Order: sequence, then structure tokens, then C-alpha cells
Amino acid sequence: MEIYPPDFVAYFVMHENDSYYEAAYKISRHNQFHIVLVVDDYGKLVGIITKNELRGYPKTAGEACNRKFPFIYKQQDRYAIAAKMFAEDIFDDIPIVDDDMHPVDILSRFQVFIRHATFGNYVACDRPHYAKLVGAAVWEAKNKGYDSISVIEFGVAGGAGLRLMEFYAIEFERLYGVKVDVYGFDSGEGLFEPIGYRNAPQSWSTGWFQFDIDKVQRTLRRAKLVVGDICQTSKSFLTDDIAPIGAIAVDVDTYDPTVAILDMLLGADKYFLPLVYMYFDDIMADLEFQCETLAIKDFNAKQNLMKISPEGWNLSPHGCWTSSSALTDNPYICSDDSEEMKLMKTLVRFNHSRISLK
Repeated sequence: MEIYPPDFVAYFVMHENDSYYEAAYKISRHNQFHIVLVVDDYGKLVGIITKNELRGYPKTAGEACNRKFPFIYKQQDRYAIAAKMFAEDIFDDIPIVDDDMHPVDILSRFQVFIRHATFGNYVACDRPHYAKLVGAAVWEAKNKGYDSISVIEFGVAGGAGLRLMEFYAIEFERLYGVKVDVYGFDSGEGLFEPIGYRNAPQSWSTGWFQFDIDKVQRTLRRAKLVVGDICQTSKSFLTDDIAPIGAIAVDVDTYDPTVAILDMLLGADKYFLPLVYMYFDDIMADLEFQCETLAIKDFNAKQNLMKISPEGWNLSPHGCWTSSSALTDNPYICSDDSEEMKLMKTLVRFNHSRISLK
């Protein structure tokens, strides 16, 4: 069974006679692979366009493409073969084809070398904080004896973050053998009206970040969209059908939906790992007492047996050597001074039955 459905591969496929400029746009806009697969009238792969071909003034994709390109047949050991190819060549993405040379998948350099990933390897991938988020959760699950977990993005918008989350989930699942289910929460209708100072009406506007739900769904490989008002859908999400949650990315901007998300964390321990790795996209110095930062402060003030750490807006357990990294040896909790890493936090459930290091 192929991981990637036809809709996903189809995004990268173009005919020889299609516009070169459309190919250049696709390469510049996609955040996982930077390649276009050029096919003939029979759907057979005849060339590829990468950043290296984005030069000159060709009219068509066929004129621009490199017709001497690496490829791997789908029945072959793609990771072993690609590792040798990447070691010897400059390509960052390799097409996977069937026996008739029809493209069925793409393999990236990062996918192959994720087995050796540490903080230093993340600089070449998009949203490295998402890679760390998922990697830390999977590693934690493996070492705590879980065979499956869930990772969630709240606030999907155009789907770029969710596609990356499932991209990393698939690779860390392959690496550690822990099944990773991916969920994305959004209504598709954009931000609600930011009423009251907590929702920072000076920073957000009604309707921002609207998107077409069906269009985004077609770009996903296996992530599931939970469609509706997050303030409502988060209340009914925790069921016995959901694997324990190990990572959460919060990109909802305002206070009220963040509170709803954090209220979901009050569910029973069976729904969560002892440590839940979190990323908050909109923690800013000028919003310290509004929106996501205020929601975190309010949550911590009310809870005794669980806390989100660190609470501040410019500190991160992922930005220094910490007791968490020292005690667990989690390779995905390590030094990084990037702004995104400063927005990563950890929910610690002090009374969780699996919190012990033993």
C-alpha cells in the first residue's frame, strides 16, 4: 500500500508542454519537495525540474527539464538506494516510478538521512521546529512503551504546517516503529471576531486565514482534518479511538480558542504522554498578557498537577541544556537559538502513571 495517494503526487507532475513558469512557481511554493516531474503524453516520466533548472528563458517544462535524472523503482529498497545517490549527487529529491516509468512517489534527502538527525541536521528542512516537535514525541513514546501516538496542529489555514507534520510523522514512524496519527483542527472560515482585550483586536481581524477545506484535504497524505469551531471540536475529540497525544502545535492566534485547546489537556492521563511537546506560533513580547501567552499563564495558575513550561515568551526548554534533556537523553531536545525554538514548550503531567524514569 502506497503512503502517498495519487492526489499528492499529481501536484508535482506536469506535462512537457506545460508552462515553465508554472513549474518554477510550484518549486518555489512547496515546502516539502522542490521538484517538478515532467511526463509525456503517456504519463511516463521524461525529466525533472529542480532549483538547478530555474534559469534561462525556456517556454515549456519540457524545454527546461533535466532528462538525465536519478530515479528509483517502487519495488526497490528506496532508502538504501537513495542514500548512495544522495552521497554521490547534488539532487535533493528523487522520483519513485513504477515499471512503466509512471511517477508514484518522491523521496527527499531529509527523509533518507533523518535516521541520523540531531539538531544540526534540521537546518536544511522547512519548519525544523515541527521536525523536533514530532521527533521528540515519537522518541518519548518509544522509551515510555507506547506503540502509537497522536500529533495535532490547531490552526491549519493553507495546510503547509499540517503537510509537514504528517511528512515528519511518517519518517519518524519508520525510524522508531511507533505509529503516528496526525490531526488538523480548523473551521476553514478564518479567525472569529476578536472581542475583548484578551483576543488582541489590535493585532487580528475577523476572517483572516480562510481556506478551502476540500482543497487542503486533497493535498494531505493521511492526516485527518477535524472541521469546525475549535472551541467546540476540542471538547469532543478525546475518545478511546484516539492514540495518546504526544505533540501539539498551536497556531490559533487569539485567546479563546487557545483556552479551549488547553482545557482539552485536562482530560484523563490515558489520552496523553507524560510529557506533551508543544509549539505556540503567536507568542510575542507585545502580546504577553493577551492571546496564547495569557492563556498559558491562566492555565498554569489554575493547575497543580500539570504545568506548561516555560511559561514566559522568550525562554525555551529547547534552547538550552535542561533537566529534561539530561535525564531522558532525548536527541530532539537540544540546543537551538532560532526564534521558532523559543516558542516550543512542554506540558508536564506530574501525576501521570508513566512519568517515572524507571
